Amino acid sequence: MDDSILMMYIDEVFQIYDHDRNGTLDVREIHHFFNQLYTSLNESRRFNEQEILILFKSIDKANDNRITKP
Repeated sequence: MDDSILMMYIDEVFQIYDHDRNGTLDVREIHHFFNQLYTSLNESRRFNEQEILILFKSIDKANDNRITKP
């Protein structure tokens, strides 16, 4: 996948799920994103709170409890 296409998808995710418009995604927003993704794929799987925390920590490279675009 071309980097520009990937950035377009990332921009769209932030536009939809960054509810407080602070330019980052927090645990709650990431949780909402992944569960909506499964719903859109007609999958019954959902992340529980513990699972999303584990996933979030693997994405949060700065350990600041938020995900930024870069």
